[in-house]
Amino acid sequence: MRAAGGGKQRSLNVLALVGLLACGHGDDVDRRSEPRLTSSGDERQLLSILSGSVHGMDGPDAVVEAQESLSGIEARGLAAVEGCEGFPKVPFGFAHGEWLSFREQVREGEVMVHYRSGQRFWRNLAGSEGYALIRGDTVIAVFTVAVS
Repeated sequence: MRAAGGGKQRSLNVLALVGLLACGHGDDVDRRSEPRLTSSGDERQLLSILSGSVHGMDGPDAVVEAQESLSGIEARGLAAVEGCEGFPKVPFGFAHGEWLSFREQVREGEVMVHYRSGQRFWRNLAGSEGYALIRGDTVIAVFTVAVS
């Protein structure tokens, strides 16, 4: 698949979050200024779009789930750092600035997905998990929250 602007899409790799998904509990985030996302989509079509831009999405056990709200994503990002001493108590901790840059690219009606590469990639230290912003059949941006 093609990337926005004809080149490679911008990928924000966030190594600071590796292993943090089990820490703490999240709080709700204000939704007032949040663009509405399109939460429906054929998972096979979304996997096909992602497989051209995100490594590890071509395996049989790769997972992609359309997300309904940015505030829900931010609540999970906050939960990831909530119980971790020394981490900023903002969504995605030390990667909060990268998250905000990613979030600024979201427009009304776009598809935001949570993705996770298949186990074969994780076993071979090539797995990744994160969020991708999709416009039509183009991956606009990727925000990676875990890599192996």
